[in-house]
This record gives sequence, C-alpha cells and structure tokens, in this order.
Amino acid sequence: MSYDKYPPNADQIHRLVLSVVSPDRGMINTARTPPPWAPAITSEIPGVRDFVRFKTPMVSWMISYEEEDKVFHEKGFYFADPSVFNVFGYKLLKGNPETALIKPQTVVITQSTAKRYFGNQDPVGLVLRADNTYDFTITGIMQDVPDNSHIQFDFLASFESLNVLPIYNGTNYEAFDRTGLLPDVYTYLLIDN
Repeated sequence: MSYDKYPPNADQIHRLVLSVVSPDRGMINTARTPPPWAPAITSEIPGVRDFVRFKTPMVSWMISYEEEDKVFHEKGFYFADPSVFNVFGYKLLKGNPETALIKPQTVVITQSTAKRYFGNQDPVGLVLRADNTYDFTITGIMQDVPDNSHIQFDFLASFESLNVLPIYNGTNYEAFDRTGLLPDVYTYLLIDN
C-alpha cells in the first residue's frame, strides 16, 4: 500500500496514457505519449500545474568516468524535465534543483551511483561519458529512488539534451512536426486538487 506514495503530492500526480486505434494493429494502449503533449496540455488546460517527462533508454548505455577508468553498462540512464524535482519531490543532496537539469548534457546522479563511480569524491562538475561519444557534466547528487517506486533510475540527464544529441536526431526533439504521434516518453501531470 506504500507504493508510489513517497512524493509530497502523490495524490495529485497522474500519468498520461495513450489509447488509439491503428488500422493495421487494432487498439493500442500505451503508457508512452508524444513529447509535445505535456507542454501543450499544461498551457491549454486549467488545473494542470506542472509536468515531467521521462525518456527511458531502449538499451543500456556504456557510461564511463575516464579519469578513474570506471566503466559500467547502465540501464537506468533516463532523461527528464527540470520539473522532476518539483513534481516528484526528489531531494538533491548536492546541486540546485532549479538549475540542475536546465542545460543540455547535464546529469544528476543518485547517491549510490556517485559512490560506485567516485567513492567519497565530490563528483559535481565532473564529466561522465556515454557510449564513448557524449559528455554529461554532473550537476547534482540526489537521494536514491525509493524501492517502492515504479520509476527506477540511476541517472537523470536533462530533457534538453534530446534536442542536441545526434542519436535523437539532434534538432527539436520535442516539436510536433517531427514527432507527430510517436509515443516516446512517459508523461506525468501535477494536477490541482
């Protein structure tokens, strides 16, 4: 009964889902939605206070800290909007929740991840490399995600990174004209009571 009850406003957080009839596949129900929906809904529908989108990896990423020769294959490398700290109430132990995920190629890591990669060293400002290609600057350390959460990650990279990384086409990931109805992100809305 305690599952997903940890956010301060747990009863006001709702996941957006998509149900659509496809001519060739019939009824499709998915928890993923197109990236532009959340900002559009928030600006158009009264009572929606905030939103956060999570982009999960399709496969694991190889994450390395080259200074220490630490390399791990990571499945918990997510992208999220800066509002993630407001909506879900995740606590930063180091860093500023208002700015930690604003710039592209920034990342917040969990306390356990910080320990695994850096031991007792303060990693804020250091750089992690993803798949020997993309550099992410660490802007914060957050408490580990509670075990009784359906969302489990070790890294939260800025959603803005999706707009610049070539692997995600590198331009305007969130635009209606590019994504159309491609359900690609998990979207959560913070609703007024």
